[in-house]
Amino acid sequence: MHQYVQHGWSPAVYAALLLILATLVVVGMLLALFEVGRQQRGYSARHHTVK
Repeated sequence: MHQYVQHGWSPAVYAALLLILATLVVVGMLLALFEVGRQQRGYSARHHTVK
């Protein structure tokens, strides 16, 4: 049984796929952080107006 599957792709293809994957991960993390920050700001703003 082979441990690795050989696709015959060039190193440039691997680099491009890795770059795309890393970009998607970073964009997803930034979107999650902005969403959490937006929810916290809205929550604290409502809390302060109630008090």
